[in-house]
Amino acid sequence: AEYMGEFDMLVQEVSLQDTPVELKQRERGLRQRKEKTDEPQQNTFVETFKKLDVYLKPVDDFAERTTVGAVVSIIAVLLMSWLLVYELVYYMNGEKIDTLSVDLSGKEKLRINMDITFHRLPCSDVNIDVMDTAGDQQIAVLSHMDKTRLDSEGHILSSITETKSERDRMLELGKRPVGIEPQDECGRCYTPVPTPRPDSDLANDDESAMGHPLCCNTCQDVKDAFVAAGTDPILAEETEQCERERALLARLENVHNEGCRLAGFVEVNKVAGNFHFAPGHSFQHAHGHHIHEFQPHQAAKFNSSHTINLLFFGEHAVPGFESPLTDVTRVITEGVGVFQYFIKIIPTTFFRENGEGFKSYQFAVTEHMKKTSRDSSFILPGLFFIYDLNPIMVTTMERVRPPFLQFITKVCAIVGGIFTVSGFIDALIHNWMSKQARRPRDPFPYE
Repeated sequence: AEYMGEFDMLVQEVSLQDTPVELKQRERGLRQRKEKTDEPQQNTFVETFKKLDVYLKPVDDFAERTTVGAVVSIIAVLLMSWLLVYELVYYMNGEKIDTLSVDLSGKEKLRINMDITFHRLPCSDVNIDVMDTAGDQQIAVLSHMDKTRLDSEGHILSSITETKSERDRMLELGKRPVGIEPQDECGRCYTPVPTPRPDSDLANDDESAMGHPLCCNTCQDVKDAFVAAGTDPILAEETEQCERERALLARLENVHNEGCRLAGFVEVNKVAGNFHFAPGHSFQHAHGHHIHEFQPHQAAKFNSSHTINLLFFGEHAVPGFESPLTDVTRVITEGVGVFQYFIKIIPTTFFRENGEGFKSYQFAVTEHMKKTSRDSSFILPGLFFIYDLNPIMVTTMERVRPPFLQFITKVCAIVGGIFTVSGFIDALIHNWMSKQARRPRDPFPYE
């Protein structure tokens, strides 16, 4: 009777708009409460402790499952899973942390590593000079440098050892007219009466006047002897001296069509300076000036077309840093010109994940190119690298893993945030659909 009385009171409180499903849920909830009141009293402490539970559990009979709720739940689980995986990967891989500080390592040496290919310069003309604002100069650096001769197509011809011997031989030949052999040799003149040239010092030589034969060591000497003897000088082209000169000139022409690849490193003071490749013989003047001595025709043939295969500073390249001067090709098709690269170097200390560290350098670069012309003033052709150092050092720490508590905090924020937002969205959609279902419909919508 008591149960039926409560049920009657409940029916009176029910709105006329309640659906049969809601009435059934209310009835089941009333029965469950009745069953709980009939159970024996449990421990008072346990009941009191249960009151601290702020997460109330809804009864299944009062929970309604909808299609919209299932769609929202699937989307929430997928989004939650994606964010959790992303956060886990980020936590395991760590992050790279950069800090700035003043560079106090001014007394150290700066190592410059390079690998440069000159397309139209023989190795005998490729020399690197280094100078800095402290006044130090390194002329024609050869130590720690390897040169490789290349043909016009870029194929390897010989190593640096052969290049040095070839260069020395060319310099030795350059001290006298082309084709002249050492002084202890005397070439034939191929004429029965050797008559010296009028402008020659041998014209008044007693030995020549006595009928001793003259030495013809060059093709021109043979031609002059033929003219003096009344013989056609064209016949001199068949002599040994003229054939030797033609072969030597052909070899020199081939050398000028060669290229050269320079690879190695040079150590300089840790101050602003430059290193460059320019024509002619370089030396340091008594007043400290850096001078290049060359003939005009040498500058006109100094083609500074090049490819920078690799260039970086320090003993090791910074991991993850892409050098802006890697595989850079610049070509001059006509005439000559000067290429200038202005480099800003940033000292960097890099620490690996295991704690090991090393010092290196990052850098930025801007470039400028100017071609020489007849109307413009003379400029020294070549390839110049002008560098300067930044007083600020960057300290880079690789793969620093964040604290575990930070990872847990982010995981909780992801789960809780998505769960709350998805529940809010589901509630809005459910309420809107419930209102649409309870709205009375016009039985005659088309009248």
